[in-house]
Amino acid sequence: MTATAEDDAYGETGYQKSRTSLGADLEKIAGGAGIKRNMTIGAMADIATGARRLREGNGTSFVLIRVATSPPPKFKRNLDPASSRERFRVALSS
Repeated sequence: MTATAEDDAYGETGYQKSRTSLGADLEKIAGGAGIKRNMTIGAMADIATGARRLREGNGTSFVLIRVATSPPPKFKRNLDPASSRERFRVALSS
């Protein structure tokens, strides 16, 4: 599946539109910040090329990986701070 601009959303928090869906081009922003090795990936077939781009060269690289939107999870995440803290503590002790 290929990602499109319609997929540019914050899925974890309710699929609100992201700045990239409204026109922000992160690859161009990275280039403007002086990062010379830039690439945007929108298809699974390009993942290997993006990985090579990150490993090659001696300096900073930027690879934007665009993923296709999937339906929201069937379960609701528990974001209660006290519950999250307890889950974190349990994870640290294991």
